[in-house]
Amino acid sequence: MSLREGSGSTLTADISILFALAFCICVSISYFVQLSAARLQMKSGYTNGVEQLTQSYSISLVNAVNMLGWTLFFPLSTLALALLFDASPAGAACRVFCLLNSVFMFISKGAYIADKAKILMLTMYPGLGLSTIGLGVSLLAYFSHM
Repeated sequence: MSLREGSGSTLTADISILFALAFCICVSISYFVQLSAARLQMKSGYTNGVEQLTQSYSISLVNAVNMLGWTLFFPLSTLALALLFDASPAGAACRVFCLLNSVFMFISKGAYIADKAKILMLTMYPGLGLSTIGLGVSLLAYFSHM
């Protein structure tokens, strides 16, 4: 049992990695700004405009960059990753959880843009948690049978 082989799957794997890298860059920028600029600004007592540097302010620039990573690049990465698993039961489970994650995150993207907080909270937190925990367990099963 192995991930699919061939030139098409190599391209798909590369695409998945590039989207995962874009996800990491967006999320890292968001957290770095909060841990450095926002923290230092608040520590100095200057709080004017600091809400734009925090993720907790739902319409801040930092939150938008963070959401771009989580709701666009992460699901695109798992969507491409889903195409790489074979037809074994564990591979099929990995594929299902990758696709489930993509669906939840794309719904989250729409909810964030449309300012639908309840939908965002349901898909972003329980949806993301369910799909990534399921994917983690499926990956354990998948790689334990290799």
